[in-house]
Amino acid sequence: MLDLIIVGAGTAGLSAAIYATRAGLSTLVIERAMYGGQITVSPEVDNYPGIPHTSGAELAQGMYQQAEDLGAQFAFETVESVEEEGGLYTVRTDAGTH
Repeated sequence: MLDLIIVGAGTAGLSAAIYATRAGLSTLVIERAMYGGQITVSPEVDNYPGIPHTSGAELAQGMYQQAEDLGAQFAFETVESVEEEGGLYTVRTDAGTH
């Protein structure tokens, strides 16, 4: 059983995965397309704290790699539903159930 499932691997989802895995939570990130979200199409990112200049694709790659290195798991699937029963959540995707 997982401690946390994050739906979406944009910068917010990747940040959440980094913090969650650093806190010792077993974490799965489910993304339907490509990690990084909208930032990947930005040729230039100059306003991200601590990184004076990079491309969106480079930033997303670094965030993904950091989350993966820390132990976050990734599944490239489409979420179809999220159900709660007794305080536990089940995430159903086009590829299975988590």
